[in-house]
Amino acid sequence: MFSNPQEILSIWEGQMGAIWPILTGIFLVILGVWACAFTIQRSALKSKNVASIMSDGPHTISPQNTLLELVDQTILHHCVSFVPVVEGEKLLGYINTQVLKTIDKENWVNTTVGDVFVTLEEAQTVSPDLPIERLLGRLQNSTYPKLMVVENGQLLGVVSLPDICRYLTVCKDLKRRP
Repeated sequence: MFSNPQEILSIWEGQMGAIWPILTGIFLVILGVWACAFTIQRSALKSKNVASIMSDGPHTISPQNTLLELVDQTILHHCVSFVPVVEGEKLLGYINTQVLKTIDKENWVNTTVGDVFVTLEEAQTVSPDLPIERLLGRLQNSTYPKLMVVENGQLLGVVSLPDICRYLTVCKDLKRRP
């Protein structure tokens, strides 16, 4: 069939030569779709700030409440895993299910939220006026998946990556409508 290796190589190169333009075209189409989606997302976020996408009115807990009350009345009742800790109007920090996992359940009845909550740090808060583009950078470089939106020491809401995704999904859905 083939008398020498050169003949096989030339046929192989000929077939591969026909495939490269096709693969390049597919790559360029995919790149174009991605660039278009990125541009739409970026323009949808450009004029928005944290206040426009945050989850406002989050469920909060007092440091005097017991962990059992926290779990029964807030976490399970409202299906949340993150609860800001406030005293009056002042934000003190937060408690989440990760903290609860470190405490034996039999101690929940005698342990108060104030004994174990995570104290507030500036890295865990954002201003309601922060542009969403900058929020994305903060979330990307942060070890905190949720940030508390604070103004003058008062909790206004909580913001996380899912809030941004929900907003983008709504924008996408509305653009598809006639």
